[in-house]
Parts: sequence; C-alpha cells; structure tokens
Amino acid sequence: EVGTVLFNHKNLQELIITCFSSHVDEVEINSLCLGILANKKLEKLSLDFSNNIYFDDWHLKILSNMVEKMRFLSSLHLNLSYLNKPKKEHIQLIFASIRGLTFLTSLTLKFACCKRISDKELATLSKSIENKELKILRLDFRECYNIHDTGIKLLFKAIVKGKNLQALSLDLGDCTEISDEGFQE
Repeated sequence: EVGTVLFNHKNLQELIITCFSSHVDEVEINSLCLGILANKKLEKLSLDFSNNIYFDDWHLKILSNMVEKMRFLSSLHLNLSYLNKPKKEHIQLIFASIRGLTFLTSLTLKFACCKRISDKELATLSKSIENKELKILRLDFRECYNIHDTGIKLLFKAIVKGKNLQALSLDLGDCTEISDEGFQE
C-alpha cells in the first residue's frame, strides 16, 4: 500500500504519483493523502487522479486540506482531468488551498473536460495566484464548457501580476463559450 510506504519514508523531497481508476480505490486514496502529509520535507508534489472513478467530493476535501497544510511546496502538479463527480464548491476548495503556498514557484493544474469548472472557480483560482512568485504556470481547462469571457479576463489579470513568470501554458481548447472578447483588456 502506497500510504504505508510514504509513512516509512518521511524524508522525501519530491513525489510523483499517478492513480489510475482500475488500480486505486477509495481506501488507498485516503491512505495516500495521509502518507503524503507525513512527509513534512516534501517540496515537489505531482498527483494524477485523472479518470479515477473513485475520486469524489470527499477526496477533494482531503486533497485541498492536504495541499493547504503543505506550506513548503515549491512545485505542485495536480491532474484532475475527466472528473465530473466533484461539486463546484469542492473544486473551489482546491483552488483556494493554493493561496497559502508561499514558496510555490511552479504550478500545474489539469482539469480537462471538467464540466464543473466555471467563471466562479476561475475567480477563486485567480485570487490564489495573483500575488504568487510563480516562475512556471501551466493550466489545462480544455473542453471546460462552462468557462466564459469573464472568467478568462479574471485569470489573465492575475497572470499579468506575476512579475517572475518565465513559462506559461494555457490550454483552453474547445472552450466554446470563450470569444475574442475574453482575450481583450
């Protein structure tokens, strides 16, 4: 069990885990999050729960709580693409949890095909990243059909405030509600 292994290796500085739906069940997701929290020296965290059929609101709450407590992270990569169980307010919790990561310099968020992402969630994300010292920002909102011009404008305003940004990737492919107006000041 991955969670147990993480408890026994509390000096990890970097952790990359991909959890496929056929391999990781509810109990293992809970154990994994607790094992990650046991690693107080963790600086780089990459978690991929895309397409995981077990990942729901309860797990998003645990994940957002975990992220919020990991104050020393310099790099965070979350792939929650193709998850449509979670409610909007729990996605907002994930985005809000990033606000407290004061050492964060690299952020990758993948929420492709997440029908729950809308302008309100982008507003929360925008507030969380607007005063960060990010050098790398990668966002994947491909096929998020509830994102409109308003949300994109808020996101761009937050990105512009980032004075240290060296690399930016923004995937908005097939976001059909975004027009040219979303990309204008």
